[in-house]
Amino acid sequence: MEKKKSELFQTAIFLIIFAGQVFLAMRYSAREDTVGMIIFAVVAVLAAVAAFGHFLEWKKTGGLP
Repeated sequence: MEKKKSELFQTAIFLIIFAGQVFLAMRYSAREDTVGMIIFAVVAVLAAVAAFGHFLEWKKTGGLP
């Protein structure tokens, strides 16, 4: 797989992970489980950072016109 497609694919994967972690953090928050919510929120932030980094790499490879 060429680098441009690979970076876009990895960006999409990390965005899906981010969405799932936000969903789980909200569920744990509704249950008033603070520790679980914090864990999922931290993983969501890390996934967002990874998605942003892969997006920037995709942009560098000529992903945007």
